[in-house]
Amino acid sequence: MATVKRAFVFLTCIFSGLAAVFTLVALVTEQWVVTDDARWTNGEVTEPNTIKYGLFQGYFAQQYPVSTTLQITMTCLLSENVCALLCGRDQDERYTILRQLYQNNPNATQNNENCPALRGTFSYGRLPVSTYAADVNDDKKFINAGVWVSTIFFLALSIAVGLACAALSIWNTVANPVEAYFSIFGLYIYNAVALASVVIGMCLWGVMHLYVMFHNVGVFDTLAGNMTSDKTAHLGYSYWILIIPVVFYCASIALLYVRQYLLSKDPGHKMVHREDTADPAIYLY
Repeated sequence: MATVKRAFVFLTCIFSGLAAVFTLVALVTEQWVVTDDARWTNGEVTEPNTIKYGLFQGYFAQQYPVSTTLQITMTCLLSENVCALLCGRDQDERYTILRQLYQNNPNATQNNENCPALRGTFSYGRLPVSTYAADVNDDKKFINAGVWVSTIFFLALSIAVGLACAALSIWNTVANPVEAYFSIFGLYIYNAVALASVVIGMCLWGVMHLYVMFHNVGVFDTLAGNMTSDKTAHLGYSYWILIIPVVFYCASIALLYVRQYLLSKDPGHKMVHREDTADPAIYLY
């Protein structure tokens, strides 16, 4: 690698590292799906409820019949390709509830007193047991487990490749790796892979939100027919944070391209081929 234009490579390290950090922030925060207007279907209660969750867990703030905020956890049956945000005493209880919902079992219940409470649980009264509504539609919109797993996979891949790219950028700043996959050419590839992974993850979750969570956020009460969130949910800041890594990875690739362009225009780094005009017969004596 040429001794000049190393600042471009170092900036690539910064951008790739920051992109990986912001992707990690998006992955672990709990604002992927948000609704502040989920309402009970009995027609007697007008107070809206708030539901916010990420790829792993979130919370459900209800105002009726008891004002409380419960922690909900992403629970999946991979064999059935369904997920939902449920709460219970342990993982086995959540699996049982999800299987009952999937099988349209009218005895499906969620004892909210077994749910981890974030605040206000017992301050205003006893928590009720959520039950299956009598007139619930059997055609439920569950969160797709395959899309959920794929979203996590592509974001994790982007983080790993982004950090590797940052490390390789430092190496290319101080040394001259000869292997193509460790050199500047490798930085192009790794940044492109990380960029594509983020974009794929965003597309997967965005399309599923449009077809599933926009109509049903996938908590027990909406799946059981006690509550509706139809057309009230939107993508939260955890999802939109991913635009930042996309910009940073594009900036890294652009920096590498500009560096290569400047080197190609620098006469001090062009190869000079000198013709040997001496008579080759001289070398015979």
